[in-house]
Amino acid sequence: MKFCQITTFCDSYLLEFYKNNKYFTNTSYEEQISSLLKDGFGASHMIAPYLSQLGYDSRLIIANCQPAQFQWAKTNGFSFNQQHWFYEIVRNQIETFKPDILYVLDPTAFDSKFIRSLNWQPSFIFGWRAASIPAGIDWTEFDVILSNSPACQKQAVKIGAKSVEHFFPGFPDFVADAVKDNQKEWDVVFSGQLTYEHTRRIKLLNEVAKAPLGISGEYSIAYFVAGNQQSLPAGIEMHNHGPRWGMDMYRALKSGKIVLNVHIDIAQKDNKAGNMRLFETTGVGSFLLTDYLNGIEEYFKPCEEIETFQDQNELIEKIYYYLDHPKEREAIAKRGQERCLRDYSMTKKAEEFDAIIQKHLRLKSKSVPLHAKEIKKSEGEDPYDIAYKWGWNQPQLRELVYLCYKTPNFAENARRFFLSAEFHEAVRILTELGKKPDKSIRVLD
Repeated sequence: MKFCQITTFCDSYLLEFYKNNKYFTNTSYEEQISSLLKDGFGASHMIAPYLSQLGYDSRLIIANCQPAQFQWAKTNGFSFNQQHWFYEIVRNQIETFKPDILYVLDPTAFDSKFIRSLNWQPSFIFGWRAASIPAGIDWTEFDVILSNSPACQKQAVKIGAKSVEHFFPGFPDFVADAVKDNQKEWDVVFSGQLTYEHTRRIKLLNEVAKAPLGISGEYSIAYFVAGNQQSLPAGIEMHNHGPRWGMDMYRALKSGKIVLNVHIDIAQKDNKAGNMRLFETTGVGSFLLTDYLNGIEEYFKPCEEIETFQDQNELIEKIYYYLDHPKEREAIAKRGQERCLRDYSMTKKAEEFDAIIQKHLRLKSKSVPLHAKEIKKSEGEDPYDIAYKWGWNQPQLRELVYLCYKTPNFAENARRFFLSAEFHEAVRILTELGKKPDKSIRVLD
């Protein structure tokens, strides 16, 4: 089954990456994507490589990565309007690859208007969102919006999404290995964004910056902040070392004895915990001190795997307490990392994602049956693709098609299918159709 994930990376990160790796602009598209993945930016969301391990034929598109996108267009002989390259190249990539499932990590940039512009229509459209949704966004073409934000889930349905599913990011094991030997340099660290959507975060970080000036004693602070530097409070700016991206961001998190997390305002409004920093911090083995919101226990146990605070006073109090109790702090950090790597690895998240896909395959197969006569051959279309589309849309044959078509390991899938309940169901269907299987069917081992 073909799976295509579309994402966008922070423009500032991409500029910095190619500035530090100028030679990458002359490498192949595949080499550029591979190098960006190894650098770890947005790694908690990059599900496509892990679905490949489950038998999917997966592709990842970083839509705003101009050097990689231009290289793809050049390699594939695709000419485009320079002013509209962002959408034109992605559109051509999708129409060339012809994915069965399209997963959009930026469904505000690629909403239903873009989906309707495609000549190739994937069988399923998935999207992810856990932040505010701009006015005018249309998700009527989306089968499923994934989110761990109740507000986003509710709004997604209002603007047209056919369904929503609870889902949240994971943590890639390779990151933990890469930073395991990095030493602690700072007492308190924060790495992330400060925007108009982070008003409580800004207030609390500023209070943390002012606390060492009081009678309770000093502690060292390092903020690695992305945002409008000129609008930052003086207390934050004096400790700001500038943004960190990719593996540098994970190293920054590893460098803190205590790493702070304050959820985005929309999560405060929902009173619902869950952001990437929970996994990024615990995953590298650092002690996480996060604001308490409902549902935090779904991810980590407070006082055992992470620590929480309710207000400004408790935040400052716990900073001093855990700086004075390093053994207790490190024991919590160790348990937090063990939980993260055990329960929230990207391999495990890929299995959860696959389960969501399979659920919606079954639901859609019951509600949208297609018959062979409804499949029209487009000019130049491979008969194999026609047969695949027809079988895919038969409710009683979908499991067979999933296991036996367009997979990189046909023999293994055939062996699994022979041992499955679906095989016996297929035999029953063939018998009903007057095509009872004969002895030519063999177990592939």
